[in-house]
Amino acid sequence: MVVVFALNLSMPYRIDAGTIQKKPYKSKQGHLRAEALATRAGVFPYLNSDGSIRHELRHPDDVFNPKSLATLGGVPVTLGHPKERVTPTNFPQLGKGTVGDSVEAVNPYVKVILNVQAQDAIDAIEKRTHKEVSLVYATDVVEDSGIWEGQPYTHRQIGILHEDGERYIDYRELALVERGRAGSTCGVHLDGLEDIAVQVKEDAKEANNMATLHLDSMSVEVDASVAPIINAHITKQDAALAEVQAQFKQKSAQFQTLLSALQKAGFENADDVATAMKALKAEVERSKGEIIAAQEETKQAKSEADQAKEQLGAMKETVAKKDAADIASKIVPSEVKLDFDSLDSLGIKKAVISHKYPDIKLDGLSDEAIEGMWTVAVRTDSTAPLREAAIKATETKTDTKEDAAMSARDMMSQRRMKKKQAMQAMGG
Repeated sequence: MVVVFALNLSMPYRIDAGTIQKKPYKSKQGHLRAEALATRAGVFPYLNSDGSIRHELRHPDDVFNPKSLATLGGVPVTLGHPKERVTPTNFPQLGKGTVGDSVEAVNPYVKVILNVQAQDAIDAIEKRTHKEVSLVYATDVVEDSGIWEGQPYTHRQIGILHEDGERYIDYRELALVERGRAGSTCGVHLDGLEDIAVQVKEDAKEANNMATLHLDSMSVEVDASVAPIINAHITKQDAALAEVQAQFKQKSAQFQTLLSALQKAGFENADDVATAMKALKAEVERSKGEIIAAQEETKQAKSEADQAKEQLGAMKETVAKKDAADIASKIVPSEVKLDFDSLDSLGIKKAVISHKYPDIKLDGLSDEAIEGMWTVAVRTDSTAPLREAAIKATETKTDTKEDAAMSARDMMSQRRMKKKQAMQAMGG
């Protein structure tokens, strides 16, 4: 029996059936080793959904390709065909053993050794309820007509293209299945919902252990061991088709809404819409250019503002240092040497305060606290010229700050005027 079945539309799969040979060997640990003919070469007929018959060739060059046979060793063994692929995650639930590494081509068959460890699978083999094996593999099918050993064919299974650049059959898993129609060669080919083929029964006596599938307007008989897989696949594809139809309906409604909106806006045909879209695109590009230029203007204005701020700070410090030095020279006796050049304005004030109030520790005091102490030190000094100098320094300092601030404001005002003129020029 040969059963052909694609698990998905992007990767065509096949399921071949063979038989367990000889009496299985049981180890001291209770594990079972059994020899099986997993698949074979030959020509197999299929009944398509339109009533025509298609014959596929499984050529020995493809079936016995060493690289193809190498993929068979180690594949998982299952009890019946599960409805999902066997993976490392679900192997503890679905796996019953593995195919041994010894894979041998015995024309026209492929002989393997099964290593079965699960008790339910061992019981199925020993009780002879599961005497056949059903092998799942991936292969492409192409149109290729000819005659092989007296049997004509119209298609050929050629394997799939691998990463090494070569094309060969890729085996995936092997299932233990109930005994089917002894000596039969029949099966189902399902590459897509529109391409359903059932292999023709060669002997009407082989009709036992069959299940009927209802596919649209036709009914077909398939082996009962693979009927659940086909039904699950059809259900999955029906759900996918329903989702696509729902998406198409949604997109159609969105298109109709957009079309109605365009017609209300005065667009009667595709040319009107294309012209409007072209003008809109040009306006978007123009706006994009204006935004880029405005961003650059803002960047430059910020840079100039930062420079003006730095200059203003330097000017303020220069004035403050000069004022502090002038006042300090009147408070501190001449015999006390202070290096004003190495100090900033705050440092000069700290030196004067430390001189006048030696018991006060300045460590940890804020700049504002130092400024407050400096004011008291100046105001309490008995030297009249000192007070006048302090007042004059304060007035000069205030005037300098106002002048610097006015200069910065003028620069920012000029930048804003230039930016406004540039925007008006682009808009015009």
